[in-house]
Amino acid sequence: MSNFFELKRPKPLNLPLEVQRQKWMSQFFKAFSVVFMVYFASYMIRQNMNAASLAMTKDKDLGLNMKQLANLLTFHSIAYGIGKLILGFLADRKNTKKLISFLVVIGGLCNVLIGILFFSTKNVTIITLGTAILWGINGFVLSPGGPCAFSTIMRWQPKSKQATWLSRWNISHNVGGAIAAPFAAMVAAKFFSNNVGGFFILPGLLAIGIGAWGISFGYDDPKELGWDKADKVYNEVDNEAELEEEAEEKTQGEELSKWQIFLKYVITNPWILIVCFANIFVYILRMGITKWIIVYAGTQLPKSDIAQVSTLLMYIEFTAIIGSLFFGWLTDKLKGRRMIVSGIITLSLSGGILIYQNAKSYGQLAVAMCICGFLFFGPQLLIGISVVKFAPKKAIAVANGLSGTFGYLLGDVLALQLIGRLVGGKISKENADKLDFTNMFIVLIVSAIIGTILMFIAAIGEERNIRKEQALKKNK
Repeated sequence: MSNFFELKRPKPLNLPLEVQRQKWMSQFFKAFSVVFMVYFASYMIRQNMNAASLAMTKDKDLGLNMKQLANLLTFHSIAYGIGKLILGFLADRKNTKKLISFLVVIGGLCNVLIGILFFSTKNVTIITLGTAILWGINGFVLSPGGPCAFSTIMRWQPKSKQATWLSRWNISHNVGGAIAAPFAAMVAAKFFSNNVGGFFILPGLLAIGIGAWGISFGYDDPKELGWDKADKVYNEVDNEAELEEEAEEKTQGEELSKWQIFLKYVITNPWILIVCFANIFVYILRMGITKWIIVYAGTQLPKSDIAQVSTLLMYIEFTAIIGSLFFGWLTDKLKGRRMIVSGIITLSLSGGILIYQNAKSYGQLAVAMCICGFLFFGPQLLIGISVVKFAPKKAIAVANGLSGTFGYLLGDVLALQLIGRLVGGKISKENADKLDFTNMFIVLIVSAIIGTILMFIAAIGEERNIRKEQALKKNK
């Protein structure tokens, strides 16, 4: 099976660079379309749980409370965080486009099985245990989606264009995240009589189809075509870590192993670790808002239902598209100064959280979600780009995966457990007055402040690298 995911790199064709440039974008778009659609599909089979979770609390047989729901969601987050590191490590030097397509097929199958489970039994123990296991597997196999997509795109694009194209790719999960919950709620209501299983079956089948297509369409790396790497084709210099690694390999006469690269350039790199810690607080902000907004609105707003409050995620995700594209473009124009921009964005997010806290109607919540969506997906995208800039290209997936592991194992889990336990209580309209969400907003504001400080520190290392690359380019 491992050979199935190996990168096929035939003997270089030594085509003139001008010829490669002429053919470059048509081949790149094939790879780009796969990682775009596959990541879209992965969010369709992850964010559907945001709507299904509220349905689980209202199901007369289940009736989960805040702590029980937090525990179920945490199981997925832990598996997702562990998978980001393990599968991210395994993905480096592999055909990452093919790998994530295959894993999305497995994730889709998990969703279908969860749906079947809800239709096949009313036993609460079997349903909750089975859902927890399958949802955990779903989280594990979908975890390397971001790192793998980063790897594929960065193999095809030089540094000057990476943030722009990664921000365009990032739209995939915004679109998927925007429509996943309302789509799942609509399908469950129209075709499955609002049975919880209806939130999973159709999204799962959709993901299976997209993943199967992505396995065989396009090339993951220009070297698979016998072409040169992007930096050479577009006449750009490699980053400092890349140059250092190549020099060391030439000296030793052999290629460094994955483990050697991980130890030397990733886990012992203080700048990568600072960015990873910053990502913890970005994920507390992201998950603290996206995973609880439906529950918050469903219990705090009068005359609300699942279908209506699920659309709040659409406001988050569609404004996130604008934010991601803008901040990706902006930081490319600023020569890659992503951490300083991320810090400013995160500090500004505090204002959006305060508007969220004081919103008293669906319209006011929609405005708050637009502000938050525009802002908090910027740092998430930029951190993913920044962290791999401190590592060589051969460690892109594991470096990005490590930041994701910090984000999900610590940030996401903290957002779920802290907020779930601090708010507490049974989730229902009758019990709404007993749910205290004040502590949730305190957690979010504090996270924004700490995250901002860490990003400003990381900006120092980023600025050092930018100036060294500029000096190399002048001397080239």
